[in-house]
Amino acid sequence: MNLSLLDWVVLVLLFVLMLSSGWLCRRYARGVSDFLVAGRSLGRFLGVGAASMTGLGAVTILAIWQVGYKTGFPALFWGLLPPLAGMLVGLTGFGIYRFRETRAMTLGQLVEMRYGRRTRILFGVLAYAAGVLNMGIFPAVSAGFFVTYLGLPEAVSLGGLRVPTLLLVMLIAEGTSVAICFWGGQVTLVVTDFLQSVFVNLMLIALVLSVSRLISWEQVVTAFSSAPSADALIHPFRAGEGVEIGKVFFLISVFWMFYNVISWSPDSMAASSARDAHEAKMMRVLVRLRELVSIGLGLTLLPIAAFTLMHHPDFAAQAAQVRATLAGLESAQVQSQLVVPAAAVHLLPPGLIGAFAGVVLFAYISTEDGYMLAWGSLLIQDVVIPLRRRPLEPRSHLRWLRGSILLVAIFIVTFSMLFKQVDNIYMFFDISASLYIGAAGVVILGALYWRRGTTAAAWVTMIAGALLSLGGFIARSLDPSFLDGRILAFWITLACIGIYVVVSLLGGRPRVDLEALLQRSGPRPRGLLRLGPEVPPGDRRLIPVLYAVIALALLAFLGVALLHQLRPVGTAAWLAAWRPLLVVLFVLGALFMLWITWGGIRDLARMFRTLRERRRDDEDDGRVR
Repeated sequence: MNLSLLDWVVLVLLFVLMLSSGWLCRRYARGVSDFLVAGRSLGRFLGVGAASMTGLGAVTILAIWQVGYKTGFPALFWGLLPPLAGMLVGLTGFGIYRFRETRAMTLGQLVEMRYGRRTRILFGVLAYAAGVLNMGIFPAVSAGFFVTYLGLPEAVSLGGLRVPTLLLVMLIAEGTSVAICFWGGQVTLVVTDFLQSVFVNLMLIALVLSVSRLISWEQVVTAFSSAPSADALIHPFRAGEGVEIGKVFFLISVFWMFYNVISWSPDSMAASSARDAHEAKMMRVLVRLRELVSIGLGLTLLPIAAFTLMHHPDFAAQAAQVRATLAGLESAQVQSQLVVPAAAVHLLPPGLIGAFAGVVLFAYISTEDGYMLAWGSLLIQDVVIPLRRRPLEPRSHLRWLRGSILLVAIFIVTFSMLFKQVDNIYMFFDISASLYIGAAGVVILGALYWRRGTTAAAWVTMIAGALLSLGGFIARSLDPSFLDGRILAFWITLACIGIYVVVSLLGGRPRVDLEALLQRSGPRPRGLLRLGPEVPPGDRRLIPVLYAVIALALLAFLGVALLHQLRPVGTAAWLAAWRPLLVVLFVLGALFMLWITWGGIRDLARMFRTLRERRRDDEDDGRVR
């Protein structure tokens, strides 16, 4: 479908505004700590806005759409569990609070503090390899959205050469991401990501209102009720019966919320950038709360609307056009990823089509630059500098960081052009990330909480986890019917936990001073809530309320599950229940977005003031002394 002139004007204007905001704030990054962790000056609301965009990449949007289209309404029900679990983990401060107390810029720096310099190098190599491999499909999947959604030709002629349009879109987006990173590292990322999040929040609200005017609830009911696997697409306790993604997918996601709470480098950099440990904890709580309330916004509604368009007779002509568009794509897996965006162009009015392309563009670039900074800096901070053993002069240090970021961009564009994807997006994420994250979770948490954890255990666990993941990745590439990526990553993780515990217990008792590692002095707060003197009065009232909300939500969830066992509810009753739930989540989501936006604007002003006034410490560069 060709966009109108209005759509193209909106899209280009949004792109220019994003670049301008990054260029204007580059002067605030004047040292290594500014470049890597924004001078540790982030407030919770600013951090939530920025982190929500880093986590909400274009590839993640397509993954959410893919799961939602294949799973239907059960994705809404089971999708409530991971953010609830994440909120609970955040409120306890598990992992996040202690990591921020160490003042480590990267996970590898913490690894060296606990296990030694050589372990940091091994950790850095594995984390870097897993991180850039995990990013490998980002450019192709994201660029594929724009080629399909904007109706671009398959190739264009440049200087007599026929160049794939997919490659051109990737080069433009990746080049923009590199430029934003080069200008000011984490400072420019935080500013551009937050401003993008404000626009995205408004657009998601507009998306819901627009789609609800085009498609009636009665049409949704008819489309889902007449589907061949209707029960599995409507009834959450029959999910997985006849569909590709079931309950196990979401239950493993709950486990990841606890296990991987601090072991993913882009997340840990956000925690390192917070003003203090308490602010890092509250930032993570609000990130998960945003995930919870945003279920009622456009990202989960659009797959339902797309399914209706593809299966209801009222939209037969539009569905035929979508199928014709998808028929020209290279594989069934790519078609599965792009069915929702192909349908979206028939669901949105002119102007909003271009604005929604801007949403995905912002999501694409914000994730790319955030991940480039995380993995690119990890290579320098946790591999190159420990190998050198000598500090770099600040300007030279920044040049090394920028060079590593560029290297990540070159790799992922090359990988995207050569790799043929056989997995669902989330499945690929899980198996590629498990190359290091299966072991990293227990190694990091063991460093923060268990005095018995040994250096030998860290080495054996990381090597075993990498070998198991590599074997699983090869097996999945050769035989797609092998264990799916999420289940395979789960079993690899359990094996890594067992290996770490056994090897640690077989070794001697290491002399570990956790209080020194965490830079603590004086008595610590006790009790369930553990509210220390750093907790402001407002949070002392908010935190118990959030605990109560989580408890009530989990009790309601368990109550529904118990009711299903005692007196099962039919599919028709579930279909009637989805509409009020979506309305409630939409209202809560809209109110939450406004709250975050207002708080983020205040945090943004405070960050600029802090960066202007503070004295830089050139020795604060991620080295362990």
